[in-house]
Amino acid sequence: MIGFTQMEAAIYLPAWDQGLKLHRHILNARLQLAGLFLTAYLGGGTAGLLSQGGYLAFGLLGWNNLRIFGGGGGINYWQEPTFGYLLGFLPAAYLAGSVAFSRPRSLENFIWSGTLALVVVHLMGMGYLVLRFWQQLPLLGSYCFKYTIALLPAHFAILCSCSLVAYSMRLLLLY
Repeated sequence: MIGFTQMEAAIYLPAWDQGLKLHRHILNARLQLAGLFLTAYLGGGTAGLLSQGGYLAFGLLGWNNLRIFGGGGGINYWQEPTFGYLLGFLPAAYLAGSVAFSRPRSLENFIWSGTLALVVVHLMGMGYLVLRFWQQLPLLGSYCFKYTIALLPAHFAILCSCSLVAYSMRLLLLY
């Protein structure tokens, strides 16, 4: 999971004007959510919650100045505007894993549970932004756009790819 924090999400699309070459398009999002989705889809709600709790604790401890979170880490990271989104990882992982394991295994159910998790992450993130920056409306608006609206397409692409990987792995592993 921690290795995902510094990796940028990208998709490869064909460039029809240059033959059948594939071009890499950066999505301007880190793969933190991929760790959340894969852990929840493959381990369930409790495993997802525990892994995200460990990730949050490890990042806040900031051992050896490691950049655990996408924006760094350490005990003062709660002051960053993205901290609310990280707090949202806890209930989101539990919800995604619980819903994924309570319904029949299907790609649609994985996407549905991941969509619910994305809603939780972004609602908690925006709620944290409102609590922190309610007196600075222009800053609040720019943060909501930067960390939620602008990233939703990339987050949904990550969600869909993780759903496909988890569905395939659960078919292969027969559970």
